[in-house]
Amino acid sequence: NLPKENYRAFVDYVLTIADWFVEQGYPIYAISPINEPQWSWGGDWVGQEGCHYEIDETIEVLELFATEMQKRNSPYKLSGPESGEMTWGHYQYVERFFGSEILNNFCDSFAGHSYWMDTKSEEKEQVGKKIRETYPDKKYEMSEWCELPLTIDSRCIDSGLHMAQVIVDDLTKMNAVSWQSWTAVNGDGLLDRVNGELVTYNRYYAFKHFTSFIETGMTRVRIFDNFREETKLKTVAFTDENTTVIVIVNPEKNGEALKLDGLLGNSEIYLTDETHNCEKIYDGKFESTIEIPAKSIVTVKVEM
Repeated sequence: NLPKENYRAFVDYVLTIADWFVEQGYPIYAISPINEPQWSWGGDWVGQEGCHYEIDETIEVLELFATEMQKRNSPYKLSGPESGEMTWGHYQYVERFFGSEILNNFCDSFAGHSYWMDTKSEEKEQVGKKIRETYPDKKYEMSEWCELPLTIDSRCIDSGLHMAQVIVDDLTKMNAVSWQSWTAVNGDGLLDRVNGELVTYNRYYAFKHFTSFIETGMTRVRIFDNFREETKLKTVAFTDENTTVIVIVNPEKNGEALKLDGLLGNSEIYLTDETHNCEKIYDGKFESTIEIPAKSIVTVKVEM
């Protein structure tokens, strides 16, 4: 691991490079100096790049970054602690992150990853609730995810449905204000280059249901619905003064009718399923009853 005597040199190295890119006109948003500190990339299993940091070490490094970035008046944020999953173990890192006076004053958000959380949905909800109650003025940024262990065919609807369900969970249970795929062009990303051809994966269209309609600055609102108690539908909604956007994910083999009251205006409906790729299937007066096809993602955009 990085020796403690080199921490300050590492800070200067990273910030000097970032400053150079800013001078060239690149839109640097944040500095993220540590990746998934709780994992141990050694012993019998070495799977990828990474560097384990105990919690004390994580905070020490990030505090040095925050202090130096303040001195330099850096035009970007500090991103951390970048834990690999939203479990109670991750909460310990968040607790110490904002327990630091330096980091609490310097950072208005924290970052983490959503790996493996499709099987830990209840724990994610518990952790998200705890974070919202304890740090109501701080924002969560979901900064990395891909489908692991890569068992779903990237070109089929199941791949997009899986990703869309994770996104909805992160937006609702963790109250995420942003969401990022680990890679854009890669076998586990949204696109890939195969034999010289650019291939669009189903995950790309799933992601589009959110990114093409939910605008920066929109507020997430709760949906009061007529769901059956056993329904598997996942929903999330955002609104501003003029527009409401609702994303509905149906992973089931049967379709379902959803009734949404309280909205007036013109609506557009977009569909991804086995034969549609985020295609507009309706444009007209808002109808409160919406048919959600089997194994599909539906986005409803209502202009009020």
